[in-house]
Amino acid sequence: EVTSITIEYGVIKLLVSRGLEMLDYKIVPVNSRFFYRNDPAGYLHMVRDTARVGGILRNSLDQIKGQHHRVISAVPGYASTVQLLDLPKASGLNPNTAIPDEVRHGRPISLETHHLNRYRLKDDIGTPDTTRWIYSVAPRRDIYSLAEIMDKAGLKIAALDLRPFALARVVNHPDAIIVWASQDGADVTIVRDHVPVLYETHFYGYEQVDKSAQVDRLTDLVEKAWRTYGPNTPDRLTDDIPLYVFGYHLAFEPDIGQQVATRLRRDIAEPNLPIKAPHDFPLNEL
Repeated sequence: EVTSITIEYGVIKLLVSRGLEMLDYKIVPVNSRFFYRNDPAGYLHMVRDTARVGGILRNSLDQIKGQHHRVISAVPGYASTVQLLDLPKASGLNPNTAIPDEVRHGRPISLETHHLNRYRLKDDIGTPDTTRWIYSVAPRRDIYSLAEIMDKAGLKIAALDLRPFALARVVNHPDAIIVWASQDGADVTIVRDHVPVLYETHFYGYEQVDKSAQVDRLTDLVEKAWRTYGPNTPDRLTDDIPLYVFGYHLAFEPDIGQQVATRLRRDIAEPNLPIKAPHDFPLNEL
């Protein structure tokens, strides 16, 4: 049995599963005053009052099925990175130093304040002269904040995840473009061979974004991800790669996703859920 917990700005999402069967779920609105409004980095997802949010989490878990002994959770996305990287098969090249060097060179990220994880893809992916890696970077402060909330709720985290990897498992398709939107931002994940290979984010912050602007920004974000991925890989994104649209915010404005799909000249695909879910499961609110 596994309890999945996601904490986003103003909402807690819970899902309990056993094997491939969903046992229960709950979506809990949380007062926005429990989240920072003046974070120096500009991100609103950081929790101000971990004790209160931990209490809400504990109370919510007590209202649904499950023992909640094994907990996995997702790190908030806007300050995180997922990137594909090809390294030459050079003699003496050590990925343990080469990948951190590439991360520092490519983005203004301090590995003293961020956690780096890396995974080598199978040998038949890439070119004969390179090895292909996927790396992810997440702020340590987000991880510590999440761990503190779990501690206040009397829980221990068995594993941490990033949203792109969770969504890739949900759509359960080898290749995908996944759009996810919230009230304070949005992100796009490109999936190849079931692996997230690119993750683009856009944080809105305090700005009030109307429906028309939301459509513009989501469309631009997908097109930016498309442009970024193409030149850096021998793979090519084709028009038959399915588009998926998710997000708690879009559940209340479903036509936003359809407008984005229309602009991109694509249809919105239905995910092939890997687990058995009840007929009323609010999939679009993931």
